[in-house]
Amino acid sequence: MKSALILGGTQFVGKRLVRLLIDEGVEVTVATRGLTADAFGNQVSRLIIKMVIHLPIICLGHGR
Repeated sequence: MKSALILGGTQFVGKRLVRLLIDEGVEVTVATRGLTADAFGNQVSRLIIKMVIHLPIICLGHGR
């Protein structure tokens, strides 16, 4: 059986993609932040992920 990991499969394009994959018989795992409920029930596995944003550090005047 084929399997797929979908990042953010609870809204917009992701939700439609998950539905298409389920209908095609693909074993789907949805990775989300867990903030939005979905209607997939036990048809998918779920991973709750934490989003971490790393901002670059800008050094002004370095080496002067």
